[in-house]
Amino acid sequence: MKRMMALLAAVVLCWNVVPVMAQDADVAAKFAELLPQMSSDDVGGAQQTSQKDWMRIVLDATAPGKDVDREKVNALMIGALQGDAPVITKAWLLHLLQWSGTAKEVPEIAKFLGNDEVRLRDAAARALSNNPCEEAYQTLEAAQKVGTDAERIAAAIKDRTKEVADPGDESEMPQALPYVSVSVEKKLEWLGKWNEMDSVAKTRTLAGLKVLFVNQKVFRQMRIANAEKTGNQDVQRVRAEPQNRAAGESRMARREMAGPAAPVMAMAKECALAAVKSDDCEAKKAGVLLLGEIANAGDLPVLTELLFSYDRGLMIGVMKNLVSDGFDQALFQAMLNESDAGRLETLADICAGRFNVDAAQAILAVAKKADCPNRFRMLQIAEGVSTKANVSDYVDALLLIPAGGDRDRVEQMIARLSSGDAEPVVAKLNDENTAELLPCIGRVGGEKALEVVSRAFNSNMQREAIRAYCNWPNAVVADKLWEISQTDALDDADQIAAMRAFIRVGSLPDEEIGIQTTAAAKLDSMKKAFEKAMRVDEKKLAIERAAAIRDLATLQWALTFLGNDELSASGYKTIVELGHHDFLRKAHKAEFRDALQKVIDSCKDEGLVNRAKDYIGKIPQ
Repeated sequence: MKRMMALLAAVVLCWNVVPVMAQDADVAAKFAELLPQMSSDDVGGAQQTSQKDWMRIVLDATAPGKDVDREKVNALMIGALQGDAPVITKAWLLHLLQWSGTAKEVPEIAKFLGNDEVRLRDAAARALSNNPCEEAYQTLEAAQKVGTDAERIAAAIKDRTKEVADPGDESEMPQALPYVSVSVEKKLEWLGKWNEMDSVAKTRTLAGLKVLFVNQKVFRQMRIANAEKTGNQDVQRVRAEPQNRAAGESRMARREMAGPAAPVMAMAKECALAAVKSDDCEAKKAGVLLLGEIANAGDLPVLTELLFSYDRGLMIGVMKNLVSDGFDQALFQAMLNESDAGRLETLADICAGRFNVDAAQAILAVAKKADCPNRFRMLQIAEGVSTKANVSDYVDALLLIPAGGDRDRVEQMIARLSSGDAEPVVAKLNDENTAELLPCIGRVGGEKALEVVSRAFNSNMQREAIRAYCNWPNAVVADKLWEISQTDALDDADQIAAMRAFIRVGSLPDEEIGIQTTAAAKLDSMKKAFEKAMRVDEKKLAIERAAAIRDLATLQWALTFLGNDELSASGYKTIVELGHHDFLRKAHKAEFRDALQKVIDSCKDEGLVNRAKDYIGKIPQ
């Protein structure tokens, strides 16, 4: 039943989606396409989209009667788990295996119970906890005897084996705790017997208290909503932003705690704290959930200890949704004081997930510290709650990062946040950092950037300016890139970089290219680059980038390379990429049938041949 409820919750996310398995026969190819994107730096874009797309395929494969499909998707995920996929990808695949896993996958999932990464240990325990087969239960029991991560394993076992007891008479304790008709005195009398209660009674008591305080929260929200409708001046500001609504709830909660029910709140807190410090798995979990309703900033040390020693996923959810005055500020301070990279990342993730307006600034303050152990990850987490107003902090952090992959990716974050306006980056320029920031300014683009980079190109920072031009997000600087690529007085490396950038921007889609142009003009640019390129690599790049120019003329150009030993592979790739588009195939049926058949007959790339067979089969007779 528990697994069914989890599946139903996941299906809600995909409610209006046509089953993917029915649309895409080659699931392995789809998985190969989505797998690298599951760890993309674009957390809210490519990463989230690819993870959800694969989840839809997995959910479709778990439907009754689809055992073959389930076996196939599970085999693909297990294969990826055995490889060198990033941690974030493996954690997601283990998360999905809690719904699709069978006895066959248990041995591979079990290998992660002792992994160094807490995210993978936690995901593996959950996957086995939700797997109904006997092998999963036996594996958890065996892991518990070893003693590694014993508390997490015990919770997983308890979670899969717990029974739902008879709720009993709702007029009796602890079932009566949520009802306002029951007096405070009677509730206090029951809570005073905490030390005499058995495990079931404690768990039910904590659950009843949670319902009590959840109900109070609902009533507070209703009062706020009513105040908004009636124009109550005391809470008008809650209309503006979500965090103001939370603040309104918190103020109302304080008034309630100061009233007649205050002793119940105090004793409930004592019971919850006693439960989370106990060895009783069920009561501990119920205590954690209750703290999610009644904890405050003063309880952060307890919550943090549970976060890193108990159920990480559960605690993250609790701490992201807790409403209490001063809790965000206490969390920010804890993050500033933390030196361990893994713990710091988790705290930052919680801060960002709370969507407080000050979260970005707090996370970026950590990222700007000279001794920050995982600067890039902090910037990555902050991006989801940052705006253009935070670009200045990103630039400060960028200047602390050595040249290399992380620096390029942070420049990309700055470009996304700046939305084509380089002014916030230009404002940080001085005599010492101009050369360092020029590539970032070029990546942002825009009129202000063009003015700064043009001036630098004509000064003693020509090489940095060339890199800035090469980073430009659109074809506004295409003519300048072509000029640089054809200037023999420059180093070959600069000319090659400019040529590659010219090919990139000249083949961008119409909505991204930034200038008025046509498909024919774009293809002419690719042909010009092909003719003038110094190396075969750039000739191949021009052919392959031309695939973005969706026109019959592009197909005809790609066909001219099929007899060339060095360039035929690029020609095949472009033909298949063009064949992917249904509107092109339908408009030019004969041409695409002939071109795709050439790929099938002569191409050595099995993946391209399979795609060509798929596309040629979709061409109407």
